[in-house]
Amino acid sequence: MVANITEFGKSPLLSAKELTDMGYSAVLFPVSALRVYMRSVADFLSELKASGSQRGSLARMATREELNNLLEYERFDSVEARLIPGGRSYLHPEGDEGKEG
Repeated sequence: MVANITEFGKSPLLSAKELTDMGYSAVLFPVSALRVYMRSVADFLSELKASGSQRGSLARMATREELNNLLEYERFDSVEARLIPGGRSYLHPEGDEGKEG
């Protein structure tokens, strides 16, 4: 059996372990991350509108390095470099390694 868990419904919010203990072999959380993302974006946009700057949100942002690691950008950058001779590396443009900007 598969449990399809969504927030704000009639069913109680049970953990994956509780559902597994009840006999479910898989547990889906189809919109949980989307709900968190939507709230986060809305909060950021409200702050940006009020302050006119993203400075107050920097501590909550992924750095360029964190984003590149998450997206495995190094892998794609190296493929692009092989496919486009003389192409510009996003990660290491003109040897500018590791700098934000």
